[in-house]
Amino acid sequence: MVMSRETDDDVRGTRSLLAVLCNPPLGSPEETTSWRNVEVLTRVLEAGSFNVVNLIEQPTRSSRDLRELADSLDLDALAWRVSTAATSADLVVVGWGTGAPAGWRKARWSAVVHAAVTGLTQAGHSRVAHVSRVPRHPSRWRQHTSPIHERYAGATFEDRLRAALQWSSPEDLLG
Repeated sequence: MVMSRETDDDVRGTRSLLAVLCNPPLGSPEETTSWRNVEVLTRVLEAGSFNVVNLIEQPTRSSRDLRELADSLDLDALAWRVSTAATSADLVVVGWGTGAPAGWRKARWSAVVHAAVTGLTQAGHSRVAHVSRVPRHPSRWRQHTSPIHERYAGATFEDRLRAALQWSSPEDLLG
């Protein structure tokens, strides 16, 4: 399932952004920090809209619930979903998290990431954005770019987010 949002009328561009995240929230996505931060990134990149595709389609209450889904994922279906969503995107940001979810075997998470990367490359994306050097989850972007850490210059979150953005080939995310 792909979630989408047209940005406000103050956006200057017509490009579309795809955010590739881990899994959807239990409640309304529009009410989450992640959604609001992706909205900000959409404006920073001067895109006119964004969509979200999740590696895991099912919302979960806890890391335990997420862990129970690890072995039930169809990796071919995941690659297809990501490829389908990425085909219509002009820009891609990856934000599924800096590491495997709690309790996941590293090899299984690597296989999930590999399937997502396969989908992105099949859709023709040779560059993807991420906040910092890793696919940091959008719920962590404000904390990571906070002026208290002095990692990025800028008076506003938008300025620091722009400074934190890095671009790489999808294959570079395989580690």
